[in-house]
Amino acid sequence: MPYKRTLTGLALAFLMMCGTACTATGPAKPAASLLLPCEEPAPPADHTLGGLVQSVHDYQTALDFCNAQLDGLRAFYEKLK
Repeated sequence: MPYKRTLTGLALAFLMMCGTACTATGPAKPAASLLLPCEEPAPPADHTLGGLVQSVHDYQTALDFCNAQLDGLRAFYEKLK
């Protein structure tokens, strides 16, 4: 009976596909770029009002970057749910 061999082959192929698709690998890791520490801006070179304004701007930029990293991590973990 030739169909018996075909049926057995299809059943084995199905079981192999189920075995590979159903294995749990654990949660995925976030991108390494999201886990880097936040850089602290350098202090202003000149101690003037303009240097202070530039320093505040640099710190705000660094804070925005860190918040963007955290948003990326939150989005990553939301996809895992």
